[in-house]
Amino acid sequence: MSDDPLGLGNATMRSLERFPIRTRDTEAMQSAWRMEIESDAGKGAIMLVDLPGGEAIFRGEGHFLGWPQDRLAAVFNTLRSTPGEPPFELQQLG
Repeated sequence: MSDDPLGLGNATMRSLERFPIRTRDTEAMQSAWRMEIESDAGKGAIMLVDLPGGEAIFRGEGHFLGWPQDRLAAVFNTLRSTPGEPPFELQQLG
């Protein structure tokens, strides 16, 4: 068993920012989180897009482009949780 469950090698979250976005199929603005990540495997970002109705999708950029939803979610959720801190929760506003 590997010491690196993400398979990235020294993965580090560089930033986590929330910002408004608009998708092609809606006219309303939505919210997304963008996490920039550096690792031995490469640099990239994972976006978590909050969809109407409480659903969410992940989108990879850079090294993470083309990754499946379950793997993007695993990396995002692992890197956003820091031991000793309360769990991170997304607020559903409006």
